[in-house]
Amino acid sequence: MALSLNAADMTQPVSSLGYGSYVYADGMICFTSLYPNALYKPGFLPNIYFSCAARARAMSWQLLGSDWDEDSFSLEHGTLGRIGLSSTEDDG
Repeated sequence: MALSLNAADMTQPVSSLGYGSYVYADGMICFTSLYPNALYKPGFLPNIYFSCAARARAMSWQLLGSDWDEDSFSLEHGTLGRIGLSSTEDDG
């Protein structure tokens, strides 16, 4: 799957900045990239953030066949929700 996602990134219209690649590690598919300090310019960090969001949205279409909706951002769909933590619990 990681190789086919990388191939799609090379042959289809780009959904994000295009830096990095998919890998299979620890039983899951991850996207990894490296941004050397030399690339830093004011405003670069928001570009990386929005690029990651665009990539995640494209993966929703490719893997789930649907776009994001309000329920996509519920705590239950995140890691904290899966391990039983909620935003209303105390940190102490």
